[in-house]
Amino acid sequence: GNPDGSFGPNQSLTVAQVVVLAARLHSAHTNDEIPAAVEGEAWYMPYHKYCVEHEILAEGGYLDQMDEAATRFDMIAVWDSAAYPPRVNASVNEVPDGFIPDLAEDDPYGMYVYRWYRSGILTGDTEHKFNGESAITRAEASVIICHLTALVETAKI
Repeated sequence: GNPDGSFGPNQSLTVAQVVVLAARLHSAHTNDEIPAAVEGEAWYMPYHKYCVEHEILAEGGYLDQMDEAATRFDMIAVWDSAAYPPRVNASVNEVPDGFIPDLAEDDPYGMYVYRWYRSGILTGDTEHKFNGESAITRAEASVIICHLTALVETAKI
């Protein structure tokens, strides 16, 4: 939540929050501990260090963008490496190349997005567009986390 305790569902998720959630997703299925915060470091650094240590991020990855709004491309690029592999590799939907109108499977990020559509984690907007350059809201990210952690059933397209 926010420092005032509110959730802010329509606020954009920041890159730092994407990294924090990636570390928590990965830690939840590996039982690896996220390092303790070091006084004087940015609040997100323990999570960033965890993600670098577990090859979710490259050394220094995203550090210059942590306070920026995360795009859907940022989210999937980071979370794909952190998510429980059987969950994102499941195949519940037939999604041929070209199904996602704004993204081809061989585009950068395409293989991740198509895998997540096929697994039912993502469905896109009403036209199945991914809208990868747009910011992702905290509410949208929450729905994706619920799919990733099996709190809700995956979506059929």
